[in-house]
Order: sequence, then C-alpha cells, then structure tokens
Amino acid sequence: MSIFQMSLYFVLSLSIVLVTMPFLIQYLKKLSFKQTVSEYALEDDKKKAGTPIM
Repeated sequence: MSIFQMSLYFVLSLSIVLVTMPFLIQYLKKLSFKQTVSEYALEDDKKKAGTPIM
C-alpha cells in the first residue's frame, strides 16, 4: 500500500467522521444518552453535564 493510498483513506475516513458526528451527537442527546456529573465534581467537570458518552 502506497503513501498516497494511506493518505487518501485517512482523509476519506476523517471526512466521514466529521460529517456524521454532529448528527450522531444530536441523536444520542435525543435518546437521553447523557453522562451524569456528581454534585461534588469540579466546576470544569460540571460544564460537561449532558454530553453524550461514547
């Protein structure tokens, strides 16, 4: 496999992920697939509340 082919596959896979990920995140939020944050967590961690877990 040449460097050109590997680069092409990398760019193709990256573009697929960048296009589909926002839709997947919205879908997971709709399903309430969220991360819970402890009340004792740091303030920076509390900002992440509601983020879909993967």
